[in-house]
Order: sequence, then C-alpha cells, then structure tokens
Amino acid sequence: MLYLNQASLKSDRQGVMESLCFGGRQALAKFFNALLLSKAHWYRILAPSSDEPQHVLIRSNFPPLSDFFSLSDYSTAELFVQLGLAWHKKGNHSPLLKAWESFIAKFKLPAEITTFSTKAKQHLYIRLGTWKEKAHPQANPVEIWKQACLSGSYPLPKLQISSLSMRFASDITELGFHVLEHLDSESECEVDSKSECEDDSKESRSVSEPEKEESGGENESSSEDENDGKAVNLVSNASSDLCPNQFPLLHKLGVHSNFMDKLLQELVKYNGRHSIEYVQGNSHPGYLVPQPSFCSEEKCKDAITAKTTLFMDNIVSNISKSASCTISEAAECLLRGLYQ
Repeated sequence: MLYLNQASLKSDRQGVMESLCFGGRQALAKFFNALLLSKAHWYRILAPSSDEPQHVLIRSNFPPLSDFFSLSDYSTAELFVQLGLAWHKKGNHSPLLKAWESFIAKFKLPAEITTFSTKAKQHLYIRLGTWKEKAHPQANPVEIWKQACLSGSYPLPKLQISSLSMRFASDITELGFHVLEHLDSESECEVDSKSECEDDSKESRSVSEPEKEESGGENESSSEDENDGKAVNLVSNASSDLCPNQFPLLHKLGVHSNFMDKLLQELVKYNGRHSIEYVQGNSHPGYLVPQPSFCSEEKCKDAITAKTTLFMDNIVSNISKSASCTISEAAECLLRGLYQ
C-alpha cells in the first residue's frame, strides 16, 4: 500500500509539473507572438558568460532574452530549465536545441532558431519580429556580426515592451514558477537531453538542416556548484496591501495602494508621456492615453484644437495602428463616432 501511495504521489507530482511547464510555455509563446509586428532581429537565447571572448560586443549586438523579461541572466536560465528548454549541470546552463524547435513548431510561432559562432563554439540564437523588404531587410547573424565588428555596433530595433514584460512576469508568477522545484529528468517537458552543439564552423546554420548534436554546456564557468533543486525567486517579496490573487505581480513587487498614483506617474513618464501600448488578456494590443485635466471648458477647447496637442494625436495614431488604416481615415472614423 505504501509503495502504491508513493507511486501515485510521484505520478501526481509529475502531472502537475508537466501542466505548469505547458502553462509556462504558453505564456512564453504569447510573449513572442506579441513581438510579431516589431522589427526583426536575432537574439541570444542565454546571455554570454563573462569569460566568453568578446562577450560585451556579443551582448550589445545580440541582446539575450533575459533583457526582454527584465530578469537576471541566471533567473532566465533557471526559468528555461523549468520549461524544459535548457539544462543545468555543475553551474552551467545550456539551451536545448530540439526543445526549442519543438516549442516553436508546437505553438506555430513567428520565430526561427539558428546556431552561430564567433569563435569555435556554436550558440543558439532566435529571430523574433518581422523583416521588411525595404525598410528593414533580412540579415543573418553572420552579417550582423561582421558589421558590428567593423563599426563597433549594429542598429538594434527599439522595442517598447515594458508592459509586455510585466504581463509575462505576472503570468509565470500566477502559474507558481517562483516556488516551483526544478523539473526532474523524468518530466516530459524535457523534449531532448542534448544541448547546443559544438562545431568548428563559424557560419550560422538553419534548424532545417540535418542536426547532429552533442552535449555541451554553453556557460563555460568554472563553478562546480550543483543545482540545489530549488527555483530562483523571479520577483522579490515585499509588503503590499493588494490581493495576491487579483494582483499577483503588484503584490509580489510590494506595491501599496497608497503609492498607486506615484506608480502611474512613473509609468507615464517611462513611456515618454505619450500613449502606453500594452498587450491585453486576449493577446491584442491595447492603448492608454494620458488625458490632461482642464480648469474650464475654454481651456479644453484650446488644448484640443492646438496644433501641438499630443492627446488627440495619440488617439488618432492608436486607431490608425490598431485598425491598419491611414491617419486621415482614423481621424474621420473618430469624428463620425463623435457626431453620430
């Protein structure tokens, strides 16, 4: 009976982990899908280690995904381990090529994986966003790296993803990844036990080519610390009077209701005092437009009709973007709606 109970508990635990793993991958897929309309670029799956040659130049021209999530490099690597997209052994993290291929294919993501090496070792890179034939032509990691080495930098797309990052952090927190133990080797989330391949070739290669991979850690740190079996806290604990079920991220960040005005002021300031674009729960973009206060009706008329008014410009611009129409068509739509 005891044996049966232990087997049942082990099976239940594995089922919970697999469910959490799938939920975490869904959150990650939603994050990547939201970048579809952004200008495309190649990003490093895991950040380069400090002892990797030219790691500063690599990071500045191929930002790691940890920069997207506003998480530390270690926290991001640990999260990928829990999602079955990387492994951790003796202080080294390495992404799993076949797991990333499977993840992209399963969720039909507008992304692609490739391997590229600045020296002798291959590392995984992911392309996110969309190329545009004239405005933003396609480039591979080799071309980007050559230009970066010649000029010292490569022009990166400017992404406004602060609200998207917060949504992702909220999603994984709600799933319980801040307390989840590392997935063990029996979890089905570990699609493949092989990591980034090592190759003498310095050219990038597409994942569509036949793969012959060998295990190898990406991070070549000399640390011998073993995995302690516990997940890293992805957001810090602090006191908050907000309900953790309704506002998990704000609660974890320690935001108090008395400071909500200050929080909103800083969010508006962070976005350049213009409209704030964010991803809604249905994965479609939403917009928040700061509306100034007016002390009189006359002041309101003056502000709305002023040529330098950003308030009305932002509303029209947001309608234009979301409806995929011209500025003139968006303005006409707004006027028709107001005078019906």
